[in-house]
Amino acid sequence: MTFLGVEGSINLRDFGGYRTKDGAEVLRGRLFRSGAMVNLTSDGLEHFKSLDITTICDLRRNEEVSMSPTPEVLHPFCRHIPIKTASMLALQASLEDKNQTSEHRAEHMRAMTEELASDHHEEYRRLFECLMNAEGGFLLHCSAGKDRTGFGAAMILLALGVTRDIVMEDYLLTNEAECLRGFMQQRMGSPVSSLDRDSLEVMMGVRADYLNGALDVVDQQFGSAETYLDSIGVTEDCRTNLKERYLTD
Repeated sequence: MTFLGVEGSINLRDFGGYRTKDGAEVLRGRLFRSGAMVNLTSDGLEHFKSLDITTICDLRRNEEVSMSPTPEVLHPFCRHIPIKTASMLALQASLEDKNQTSEHRAEHMRAMTEELASDHHEEYRRLFECLMNAEGGFLLHCSAGKDRTGFGAAMILLALGVTRDIVMEDYLLTNEAECLRGFMQQRMGSPVSSLDRDSLEVMMGVRADYLNGALDVVDQQFGSAETYLDSIGVTEDCRTNLKERYLTD
């Protein structure tokens, strides 16, 4: 809900403060989401440490971690849960194809988000396991903090009883993130810098239909978000425990 202004951070925000269907509020200062932390300055790192984040779930592929390493001082808090989607590879190939339009690339983005819901249950089971065992603040992140992280944060908020409309509001806040465009262009290099403006907007942000597509997959495969959560081990008892830890009146 709040961008934190940590120097050198990418799309780093506290996603507490939202109201649930039962009128409770997600605690602030406990749940965080972001992109890679490779550009944290020394002042930014000190600011980050003050957040008391004791569990960091890194959803990036091995090659992404090698390319943009997390500061060594944070390694004791890191849990690596790599998510590699086939749709991401198709998207990357589309960047080199001059015949691909922005809408073609948006279709790849939508397919990638839907694949997170359909094919990566084990990775998100491990994410929730880390959340349930976290003693201090909890951070999940990927490279840009918008796709793999976006779906994970959405499922966490749904598990806590936040409505789908509010979950969508949080998801779309990525489009307001400063520094994200520069980082994405730096990380992906010339294929991105040569894209047309509409394709750049597709690559740098998120759309409601991406997350809606993923949540529709959840409903189609499992019937509801709750049943999806049950299937990955986040049972009703687990959800009650999470609510006791992360909600306040």
